Amino acid sequence: MALLERLKDIVGSDQRVYDYECVNCGAVFQSPHADLSKVTCPECRGTDVTSYAP
Repeated sequence: MALLERLKDIVGSDQRVYDYECVNCGAVFQSPHADLSKVTCPECRGTDVTSYAP
């Protein structure tokens, strides 16, 4: 097994995503950013978002 494949097995290759809901328009979406100051709603471009737990 190649070194890169072994590292992927150890560390994991999937990037984590976080679920958010836009307070302005109600859209539910995912973002790779955990820092809320970097999250923007893809529907209305609003920045007032909250964590969403389905």
